[in-house]
Amino acid sequence: MSNHFKALAPSASTVTSRGAALRIQPLYAAVLAAGMGAASLVHADDALQLNTLSIEGNVPEETVSPDASAGTQIITAEQLKSQPKTDLKEMLATLPGVTVQHSGNNSEINIRGMGSEYALILVDGKRVSSRETVRYERDGGRDTNGDLSWIPTEAIDHIEVISGPAAARYGSGAMGGVINIITKKSYAKPRTSVTVTTEFPENSKQGASKRMEFNSAGGINEALSYRVFGSLSKTDADEADIHDDGTLGSDGSRDRNIDALLSWKANEQNTLELEGIYGREETLYAGDSDYVANGDVRAVMRRKGLNLTHRGHYGELESRVTLAYDQTRNIRLTEGLAGGGEGVINSDEFGPTVKLTSVGLDGEAKFPLQAGVPHEITVGGEVKQQKLYDATNSTYAEDGYDPEFKLNTNAQFVEDALHLTDDLVFTVGLRRDDSDQFGDNYSPSGYLVYHLDSRWSVKGGVARAYKAPNLYQINPNYLLLSRGNGCYGNGMCYLRGNSDLKPETSTNTELGFQFDDEKLRFGLTYFHNDFKNKIASGRTSDGSYNGYTVLQWTNIDNAIVQGVEGSFNYRINDVLNWTNSYTHIIEAKNEDTGATLSQTPKDSLTSSLDWQTTNNLNMILAVNFVGKQQLDELDIKNSSSADDLAIATYKLGGYATWDISANYKINDDWKARIGLNNVFDREVTASDDNDASYDIRSRTLFASLTASF
Repeated sequence: MSNHFKALAPSASTVTSRGAALRIQPLYAAVLAAGMGAASLVHADDALQLNTLSIEGNVPEETVSPDASAGTQIITAEQLKSQPKTDLKEMLATLPGVTVQHSGNNSEINIRGMGSEYALILVDGKRVSSRETVRYERDGGRDTNGDLSWIPTEAIDHIEVISGPAAARYGSGAMGGVINIITKKSYAKPRTSVTVTTEFPENSKQGASKRMEFNSAGGINEALSYRVFGSLSKTDADEADIHDDGTLGSDGSRDRNIDALLSWKANEQNTLELEGIYGREETLYAGDSDYVANGDVRAVMRRKGLNLTHRGHYGELESRVTLAYDQTRNIRLTEGLAGGGEGVINSDEFGPTVKLTSVGLDGEAKFPLQAGVPHEITVGGEVKQQKLYDATNSTYAEDGYDPEFKLNTNAQFVEDALHLTDDLVFTVGLRRDDSDQFGDNYSPSGYLVYHLDSRWSVKGGVARAYKAPNLYQINPNYLLLSRGNGCYGNGMCYLRGNSDLKPETSTNTELGFQFDDEKLRFGLTYFHNDFKNKIASGRTSDGSYNGYTVLQWTNIDNAIVQGVEGSFNYRINDVLNWTNSYTHIIEAKNEDTGATLSQTPKDSLTSSLDWQTTNNLNMILAVNFVGKQQLDELDIKNSSSADDLAIATYKLGGYATWDISANYKINDDWKARIGLNNVFDREVTASDDNDASYDIRSRTLFASLTASF
């Protein structure tokens, strides 16, 4: 979608954030002092029985309960490695309710049609928010591929995916769903694995890629153990002339990441962990201009983090407390700020660094309780300060502009799984979030699971979720500039941050069933989400600046999202397994303007046939169907007034791609994988008038080799 606005500092008459200091409230301190810990609500065997995808091997204690939501799914490391995919986003898109949202040459995860801003990404239960250093645009987009590239596949033990609101447990940002990447833990004896992967598109103008990943873990002595993982990768940028009409292809990237953890088991009850994180991602330009050549660096994002964790095991009580520091720095070549040149590189110099710093203390404690019926109780909380420094457009600032903005938050939550009978589980939760900017917010949830017998179960519940305004929307010091496309009628206008914004809220209702036996597993879930207080560009003047109208971010719109998601998995015989997932979005639209919430296919279907040809050879054939997509975008420029809104419609036809792969175990230490994506070389490009469109990769050969020792 076109970028209509750019940041511009307003006059000196601005409002600063309240309470810059990081404070721990007494109630929260008491909860933390009790000793908090992340713990499984079920054992691995329970998850094997109830989840859409089975769990194999090591299951860390962060595992979610399959009785917590109909949309809870788990995908293991072995399943990730066996898929005929190399991109983690595409792997996750094989799950019900999960799609990949494309915009230009960027792609991010989209859960249940809500859009990428409403999908929360976690690593071992900790938020990853580097994408928030990328400027937020008027239409809700960011020039980013998201936060999934920080973790190499080789380091993943399994991924927990929750489709639907999970704010009662995870807080703001979990309105659409949650993706929690659980990394591999240490082993008693040292073990190291290294994987090298390469991809070659048939279209020579598309960028090839190569990647090396490693994971090493083991015990140093009886008390000390370590775990280190990391990756090096490069994807070439598409050539500048890949499209005849001059449209740019996909940017390339050059990434390096490392994560090191040292664990000290002081005794049977107490373990301390110290973790250090560093990552660097370079974006390689897909165009060719007077300022930057094809393949040169156009942006650099650097992330570093330090975590100190205490884990406790006190009889039946398990606890975790984590002190976390995370900082992301993002720097880009100077770009146009508005109009037709918005987003176009106009200098060979890098602009100011955008810096997001987060410091937080969080924890959980889990314990059983017998009070009439068995309870499994989890309590926890967090306190955090975020600080965003963005002087990207300081050249427009008047004297007195402060490019730094702070936000202080704290939260407490409780979750109780009541086992009313052997077959009936009722899980209730409540989370309170408080901010020095918009006060407190309560997110309750209730979920009921009834096992009719050993094979049939029915699940349903209601949950309230919320999303706090991001640091660009709530900062009154920050203006976005439009030369007309984002303004009603003709002329320029500005869009200003609003410190009085309220969080967006939603109420989600879902109902589903599941059948599960040794050979056949299938299920279907209906979800309905009422979305209130959606933040959008205001439609009435909030004053003037430099002689032009100033609009303001406002809680102005309501939206509705509803659809169905399902799965059908059938073990045909001992060597053949057929797996399917399907998502149908009935509607995902803004009820006030008629605009769609995101570019989401109406229907998505993935189907794969897994053939264990020998003990050492496994082959997979998969088809991915992406249905018709229609983006109805609010066309402010052609709207005569706030009461007479115009809608611009962009369409993209449905398509299907086929993938095939073979996985071969050479011996206990060596494994090889080879595959072909987009076997029939299906070409998908957008019509010339659809600037929200995307390309898919041509027929691509990939190969990988893993060594373990």
